Amino acid sequence: MKRILFDSDLLGDDLLALYAMVHDKNEIVGVTAYGRRTNSLERCRIAQVFLEDLGAAGIPLVPGADSPILQPALPGCTFCDDEMQALRKRWNADKLYGNRIVEDMHAAQFLIETSRKMPGLSLLCTGPLTNIALAILLDPEFPNRLEEIVLMGGVHGCRGNSSAVAEANIYNDPEAAKIVFEHCRNILVVPLDVTLKVVINDALASRCDEQFIRDVSLACCHAHVCKGSGSIMPLHDLLAYLALSDSTYVSYKQCAIQIETGWGAARGMMILGSPTESNAHRICFGVDSERVLERFEHMFARGR
Repeated sequence: MKRILFDSDLLGDDLLALYAMVHDKNEIVGVTAYGRRTNSLERCRIAQVFLEDLGAAGIPLVPGADSPILQPALPGCTFCDDEMQALRKRWNADKLYGNRIVEDMHAAQFLIETSRKMPGLSLLCTGPLTNIALAILLDPEFPNRLEEIVLMGGVHGCRGNSSAVAEANIYNDPEAAKIVFEHCRNILVVPLDVTLKVVINDALASRCDEQFIRDVSLACCHAHVCKGSGSIMPLHDLLAYLALSDSTYVSYKQCAIQIETGWGAARGMMILGSPTESNAHRICFGVDSERVLERFEHMFARGR
């Protein structure tokens, strides 16, 4: 069991990761949100309904940035946004949810204050890194109070999903990613290269027990059909959580990581180099796909 701070854009497979954290009885000390077309407050409301369905309680949900540090916000995935609206429509301000939305504090400040009160937390990031970068700019000691940082993002050995060389979470805010990699140490990076090795198809998605998990998984499969890659769903964010919970799911090597922030075709590119004393991280290059899929079925498709 871990004590986890979860920073996420809370759409699609981010919620699968949140489900898995609850399923494994981790102590989730807070969920901070990044927004785009659907803003961070609305995403917190979606997560509030989702957690209510899971029977989870006592998890603060904190809205954060709705745009990158420098560039205009990118729109994000319409398939995920549309699917989340089924949960959003069920949100009711008069209902007593077991998980409070903290509207009087920005996510970055929440991250700082929580790390001060509870040093040694695990930080899991499955969205753009804007909230984390803002926390570092406000308090450079913030990452030093964390036990570990695991993030899903970047690409180094295959084509990106936002440009030829860039993965979406990094591409959405390269300046934020640059700050995070320069100021944090020993991040475990779960890149697109590796998450694309662990996919479910629509047949397995249809077997998920929970209606919402089933709908989200099938919507993601449909999105990939529209992109021409078959009716599949890579387990991007769930794999990042599993790597946090048990690093033997993945294999990794140590390297320096830089992020290209120029405004040309290489923007958002992750550049790997030899590790140095001031820049050493771990990047995954392999995964035990069979074990991950077995874990998925155990958590999500037990009774169907």
